[in-house]
Amino acid sequence: MKGWESRVQRFSLLLLQEGEYYFRDYNCIQLSGSNIRLEGQLKICSLSIYFVPHNLNEPVFRLPYHSITGVRPSDAEDSLETFEVAALERIDMKTGNRNIPYIWNRGQFVFKFALTYTDLETVLAQIQRLIYISTTDGQGREEMLQEIIDAHEDSVQFSPGWFMDDGENIQLELTASRVTPLCWHRGRLVISPVRVYFLPFNVVSSAPLLTYSIKDVVTIQKRTHQLRDIGIELFFSGGESVYFAFKGPGELDRFYKKLVEQPSLTIEKERTLKQRRKDWASGKISNFDYLMFLNSQANRSFNDLTQYPIFPWVLSDYRSEVLDLNSRSSYRDLRKPIGALEPKRLENFLARYGEMKRMEEEAKREGRQSYTDVPFMFGCHYSTPGYVVYYLLRDKPQLMLKLQNGRFDSPDRLLCSIKETWESVLSLPTDLKELIPEFYSDNPEFLLNKEGLDFGVRQNGKIVRDVELPPWASDAKDFQAKMRAALESNYVSANLHHWIDLIFGYKQRGPRAEKSFNIFPHLTYDDNAKACLETETEERRRKAMNDQIREFGRTPSQLYSTPHPKRRVAYISIRERLANVKARLLSSLTVPKGLPCTKKKMDVKRALKLVLTKGGGDTGYAKRWLEITALTDSSKLAIKKSVHAQGLVNALRSKKLAKKKAAIQIIDILMREPSNVEILMGLGLQEPFIDAMSCEDLEVVECAVDLIIILSAKHSEFIDSFNVDALAALKRLVSGRSERLQIKSVRALGELGKLRNNRSRIIQLDSIQAMSADLKNTRKTNLVACVLETLSIISVDSDAFAKIKEVDLLRRVLTLCQYPEPKIQNAATLCLATLSMHNGFRLEIAQRGGLSILCASSCSADHRLQEVSSSALSNMFADTSVIDTIVREEGLWSIISMANSPSPKIQRHAARAFWHLAVHHENKKLLYDLGGLSSLVKLARNGERNIQSTLLAEEAISRLSEDAFMRGKIKEEHGEPLK
Repeated sequence: MKGWESRVQRFSLLLLQEGEYYFRDYNCIQLSGSNIRLEGQLKICSLSIYFVPHNLNEPVFRLPYHSITGVRPSDAEDSLETFEVAALERIDMKTGNRNIPYIWNRGQFVFKFALTYTDLETVLAQIQRLIYISTTDGQGREEMLQEIIDAHEDSVQFSPGWFMDDGENIQLELTASRVTPLCWHRGRLVISPVRVYFLPFNVVSSAPLLTYSIKDVVTIQKRTHQLRDIGIELFFSGGESVYFAFKGPGELDRFYKKLVEQPSLTIEKERTLKQRRKDWASGKISNFDYLMFLNSQANRSFNDLTQYPIFPWVLSDYRSEVLDLNSRSSYRDLRKPIGALEPKRLENFLARYGEMKRMEEEAKREGRQSYTDVPFMFGCHYSTPGYVVYYLLRDKPQLMLKLQNGRFDSPDRLLCSIKETWESVLSLPTDLKELIPEFYSDNPEFLLNKEGLDFGVRQNGKIVRDVELPPWASDAKDFQAKMRAALESNYVSANLHHWIDLIFGYKQRGPRAEKSFNIFPHLTYDDNAKACLETETEERRRKAMNDQIREFGRTPSQLYSTPHPKRRVAYISIRERLANVKARLLSSLTVPKGLPCTKKKMDVKRALKLVLTKGGGDTGYAKRWLEITALTDSSKLAIKKSVHAQGLVNALRSKKLAKKKAAIQIIDILMREPSNVEILMGLGLQEPFIDAMSCEDLEVVECAVDLIIILSAKHSEFIDSFNVDALAALKRLVSGRSERLQIKSVRALGELGKLRNNRSRIIQLDSIQAMSADLKNTRKTNLVACVLETLSIISVDSDAFAKIKEVDLLRRVLTLCQYPEPKIQNAATLCLATLSMHNGFRLEIAQRGGLSILCASSCSADHRLQEVSSSALSNMFADTSVIDTIVREEGLWSIISMANSPSPKIQRHAARAFWHLAVHHENKKLLYDLGGLSSLVKLARNGERNIQSTLLAEEAISRLSEDAFMRGKIKEEHGEPLK
């Protein structure tokens, strides 16, 4: 869904000041004393200059234009044109590539930069003009800045050469914004017959083009963005979504109309609000799924913090050691809004509300009524961007830094304890927040301080770390599981409709809302806010209104104007439902007339006899019994005597297609019971099922391939030195017409290729060439990903080198590493990491740009990808022919990042790379210049926690100490060299 990022992306629009526009970046070097050179990028924005070093240990820093006292060219260095920036303020951020509070530095600073590829005069002119504009007041400033923005955006054009497939063309091109939490990315939005392309005007990542496959779209939802009907959100099969906003409703309608015209869009008609309500009331969908649906229908989106999905507090017990979900006292009263749960506090709210109503009447009589005079019960809302950021602090700390101007809130105002947060929403007059969906999901990241960030110390002396959970939760996952169980409980199912009435329904507005104690400030309701903005003419007051609307909460769109029906039956989970279905299937089996057994007497012996000797209903009954038993209790399929299975093996040898098909289908079922594998293989099953690979019937062939996969996964002893003819048959199937059979055949080759003997034969049969051909058809995402994973397995063999060279597989793999589909991208990177194990490929990988891909993957959130890429990088450092290239690019910074990984295995890879650098690289001082020495010493101090990395790091330090300069630095900064 997104393009490849060649290095760790430190800069994002979240770092910008409010209202700041990012234009473009320039590659440059920051020059400072002692010949220190920091390579990085200079980001030119409307209010500041940002410098983003490639060295992850160095901070990104911002120089606001208002603090810059001079910009001038300076003397050239090493044939590079340079310039100096004098400033009174420098703001550091992302130090060590961590989301920590910004540091404001004030003083007399001079920064010297050298541009590496760009004309100095052009850049200086742009910076000087922006500095001049920043000193201008009033309307003229805005007009001059908009002129520059317009010129910049006009220069960014979509090129048809970026289409990914032949035959694609521009169906529609518009200007739009991609909406993400707290950010809007403007750009060109293009529809082709098969994809949606988005080209941002301000390219933050190294992937200038974002691509979305239309065939993967499963739902389209129009949105209200900033109180205007100009938004649309596309949801994809993988669970992701993208949110676009347009200049006006007309452009939104054009985009929607053109998108639904494309033949590649095959979404099913979505069930209506009424149908979904009926599904929920009858127990067909869970409470969680129904609330997610209602939030989406009410214009709530995970991409918009001002309208983030809302979920209720359903529990009230956060003190007990054991949570009793059968006790009414464990639950919150869902008939009341948060503000009405505590009677004493409600009295105070109502007293103020009565006074406000009296003042409103007085204002009406005097003819001076304003939106500020409209009475409300609660001065704050139950859902605001601040509340969302409060909950997501640990998972997305960058959002709070954006919202709080580079700072975390004070420790006592952070999410520290679930119990304390619940007590706060019950008691404080300024705290009425409901929950967010994450509390009921299965991802506990938002509860854990995995980055180890310093959130400070509370007044009670406690350090803010992970969220403190209730006593009844053993850990974060257990907490979420019990919260989800409470949400789906009988009590909540019977009362959730009351809460829906308050948030989405008929108690949201008017007299019913007043009677239910559910009245919030006037501007939190979208229709009121629109009306006030339309009638307000004073710009200052309009800005104040917009700020209030954006920051102080928005009530969801009203979905129901009549009482919501109560749930009639409890929801049954998929697991419970599947168990019930299995039971019903067993009980519904009809015994054929004349069958000498009852359902209770049926066993595997009788079932096999019926399959092989009877026909018609008898065979169908026996086969169905076997299928259902495999689902419910596979142990009942255990074959007691080999004689019972002999007939099955003989039937597979039969020349009669019907008998062969029945036999292999039953064998597929019986293989799910491990004890049957040895019996069937001992009876000579391998030969007839290999023969089945060449059968004309695809169902027989598919069953045979399934058997290979089953045996490979759990019984590899039976498929070592696998039959060459069967391998050749699998290779032929790779090029077949059935995509499902292609994928299974490729997977089978991969499983077989894990064994050395099979791998050599697969290579000799030119299977690499056959599979490489399938890499061209990127429309078959699952097939391409499966081929890449299998090639990763086979390519470890030294015999594969010549074959890989012959088909130029490396070039294709490097191309797929930058393909926008994550599944293909990840599989290609794993394959690239495997290819780096071959000495003959390392130099070519470095020359063709593969190094930057491995560096980025070594910092990936995907642990498997991170581990394999880290191993590949350490392999690359072992090659003296490419070590200079690695160091010259971003390889060393990635190794430093790997050294700080919590994974012992990745730390070992980093230590090995440091050792190769210390032994083979002549410029040992570079390790100190780039901040790697402290990371190396840290590895050396691991001790017995990671003895391998410790020994390698100690040896690397010993080698570095042979250099006089490094010996001095080691002693100066870290004491005597470690021994």
